[in-house]
Amino acid sequence: MYFALCVVSVYLSRSLPGSVLRGPILSLGSWSVMLKLPLFWLLPAMALCMALFRLYNVRYTMTSKGLESRVGVLWTSQHISRVRFEDIVGIETRQTLLERFLNVGDIEIGTAATGGIELVFEGVASPFEVMKIIQSERDQVRTVQGKAGSESRPSVNRNAVPVH
Repeated sequence: MYFALCVVSVYLSRSLPGSVLRGPILSLGSWSVMLKLPLFWLLPAMALCMALFRLYNVRYTMTSKGLESRVGVLWTSQHISRVRFEDIVGIETRQTLLERFLNVGDIEIGTAATGGIELVFEGVASPFEVMKIIQSERDQVRTVQGKAGSESRPSVNRNAVPVH
């Protein structure tokens, strides 16, 4: 997309010479520095700025307790969503054909609290590997909680015959 905008801006700047601003920047005697600013170069510059903004405006974090999504890091308002590993019910990845080729995709995390998708991590590199890491952390937390829960409860022998 960026490359296409660069090609279009060069073509438009050459086809429409009136869109190029020209004028002296600095003059010293008979020597001067001229400015030639093609206005159509603002198209790829804006696309690049928007891509960088989208890249740095979102933070995805995985801690020992769970996952966190921060959207709006560079903005005036920020939306933070947290999900603990023990609350995760399902994890899915979504990739288009191009994203599979580039090994990039989205990870959707569902919880029991909402009955649907709680978090979406967009544009994650190696989404299948990240999904496996999240699943292993979730399973590890559940295993530790299961052991802790069984140790705190007295064991009941369901096959025992009651004595009168």
